[in-house]
Amino acid sequence: MISSLLIAYSYFTKEISNGQSNLMEKEPPTNHTRLITKEQAFVIASNTGNWTKDFFSNKSVSLTLIHIKNDGFAFVVNQNTFEDVSVYHEKFPYLKENQYVWIIGVTGQPPTILSGREWGYMIDATNGQVLQ
Repeated sequence: MISSLLIAYSYFTKEISNGQSNLMEKEPPTNHTRLITKEQAFVIASNTGNWTKDFFSNKSVSLTLIHIKNDGFAFVVNQNTFEDVSVYHEKFPYLKENQYVWIIGVTGQPPTILSGREWGYMIDATNGQVLQ
């Protein structure tokens, strides 16, 4: 998975730096909400964190699209059908109802000092804004 993300990272970094890519070009087949792709979210997080290819040598990456519902409850979204499929394990009372968010998590792997520690970014899936 990391190798395909690195390929996407290289492609989208080049496209964004050349000013040729519009982050809002993809439109999922549901409710006409425009969402950025998993690859675009990965590039935004990588650029924000100044992550390089070497950074990923001993880390695992997870990308999850969630849909915020009433009272901050969140659901994992199927990235092919854009349907809510399961309850996400965390609540987000500070986010807006019906907001879509990419959760990008990075976890260090043994034997590094970062082993088992997780960090990452939350990115608004409608506009690419880094939320956290």
